[in-house]
Amino acid sequence: MAKKTLAEMRADHRRYGHLQQAQAIAASLSNRFPALKISGPEETYSGKYITVSVTLVPGLVFMCINLSSSGLNQHSYNLQPASDRIADRQRFADYMAQQHPSILLSNKWHYAKLPGWTRPNVQNDNHAAIARHVEAALKVFVGTSPNLAGQ
Repeated sequence: MAKKTLAEMRADHRRYGHLQQAQAIAASLSNRFPALKISGPEETYSGKYITVSVTLVPGLVFMCINLSSSGLNQHSYNLQPASDRIADRQRFADYMAQQHPSILLSNKWHYAKLPGWTRPNVQNDNHAAIARHVEAALKVFVGTSPNLAGQ
């Protein structure tokens, strides 16, 4: 099967309603974690993904929830630096090496994954499960996590 073009990926995002799904994810997370900075949704990697970002360590570490154009009703999670600029990637790599050496970086410091993020199989509309992944990341990076609203 031929690799999809970016135009085909963007068309798939529209067809599957990923922008609306990501908006619902962002709204749900903002309601559950009002003290967190939730950004997005936005197109990332030239439209390959629709991404919602959660600030874990301001200016250093973000949790990205990436909806791909695969057609599956699921997404992936990555820890990422503030930007793809070399200086930001270097600060991210230095921070991770000093504070979280057991979390391995991939793709020249572009991202990392927490245990359980390799194949999470969480559907885009399962906001409670997405919130649990955010809470797990907060426990790693903040040492605590805010209480989930309504629990």
